[in-house]
Amino acid sequence: MPLFLWNRVIIALTIIFLKDFLVLQVLIIIILSIFMLIYSFIIQPFNEKLDNYILIFNNLCIVIASLIIGVLAILKDSRSRLLILFGWLFNIILVLNILGNLYKAIRDNYINCKKRIIRKRIGNELKKTMDV
Repeated sequence: MPLFLWNRVIIALTIIFLKDFLVLQVLIIIILSIFMLIYSFIIQPFNEKLDNYILIFNNLCIVIASLIIGVLAILKDSRSRLLILFGWLFNIILVLNILGNLYKAIRDNYINCKKRIIRKRIGNELKKTMDV
């Protein structure tokens, strides 16, 4: 099983079986995400640079969000303004992560559509030259 899949399986099992131990969940997720972050920096498993950047960005967002969740778990009973601040910070990280991945999806779809159009044009021109 690839490393990325093992990482996700361990995170899923952690969330399922350690549901009553939020701090332990957060620690395991942070450790795994930091490991994947280091792996992504060193190995750069994808051919395209943007794919590697998105992978690093996603793991960085997971680390930051997990740290925020840990702080929120500690502050959950307080009426501190810090609780609201960290809640907003979590939402900002979430939105930034969604926007980063959305940019990549739109970019990839644009490139794929452009390639299809070019292939279709080349195919049509080849047909025309074969007909002559």
